[in-house]
Amino acid sequence: MTNLLIKKQDIFLTFYKTAIFHKMIMVFYFYKNKKEGFYILMKLKEKFQQFMYGRYGTDEFSRFLLYFALALMVITLFVRVPLFNTLALALLVYCYFRMFSKNIYKRADENRMFLQKKQQFLNYFRKNKDHMGQMKEYRFFKCPNCKQKVRVPRGKGKIKIHCPRCHNDFIKKS
Repeated sequence: MTNLLIKKQDIFLTFYKTAIFHKMIMVFYFYKNKKEGFYILMKLKEKFQQFMYGRYGTDEFSRFLLYFALALMVITLFVRVPLFNTLALALLVYCYFRMFSKNIYKRADENRMFLQKKQQFLNYFRKNKDHMGQMKEYRFFKCPNCKQKVRVPRGKGKIKIHCPRCHNDFIKKS
């Protein structure tokens, strides 16, 4: 019996040295006192909901800031540049400022602007993806008059290109 107690104490000390120990205490506490543990969790959830009432919360821009800060922190692990660490901390502070802000309209406007910029960025790459798929068979030129993109077949030599928008003619080698 004493050997079993000593082994239990050794196991206890090894768990105590790790962060898992604290989580296990909570799990065992909630397991033994299911009703009390559930009640405590519900109270905490209710208090947090009351605190967040009237605040902005999370949106796509906040998630982007959070993920970008996390990526900077990971980069900082490999590349020791203090600027990245400072920038990551500033992004986290700004992200939490946005989440806990009571100025909902301003935060929604910031999110709308972010979504517009994100859409422009994605559209640029979608357009270029289509453009790259056609590079084998076609060449693309810009009209010198109106800057309209004009697509012409490859390998036809010097050709006269007619702009469909401004009806300007120009000569290029395809």
